[in-house]
Amino acid sequence: MGTFLPELYQLLDNQWLTTMVQGGFVGVLGLALFFLSGVVVAGRVRRFARTERDRDLAAVLAVAITVAALSGFTFDSMYFTTFFLTVHLLLGLTGALWRLTRAERTNRIEAGGAT
Repeated sequence: MGTFLPELYQLLDNQWLTTMVQGGFVGVLGLALFFLSGVVVAGRVRRFARTERDRDLAAVLAVAITVAALSGFTFDSMYFTTFFLTVHLLLGLTGALWRLTRAERTNRIEAGGAT
């Protein structure tokens, strides 16, 4: 990673293509899993959430992560700090929402509530 320098070669302006050139199929697979993990977790939260508010928030996070992944086809997204930090923040928020909704479901089950 980091061996393809646009100053020396050519600006690709496509994150997925840049990842393919620098990391090969393994790099593209890793980038795809990076985005897909957030979308899958948000989808599971949406499916199992008890409140409409949590379902809506999970749907928004899944769509935002999907848009971030697709926008990588239009510019070299991971080179921009704001984009990079925003994507990681979205993934962190998705994990936090999963943790909070899972704890809520677990507490209801232990208290004798409906499953």
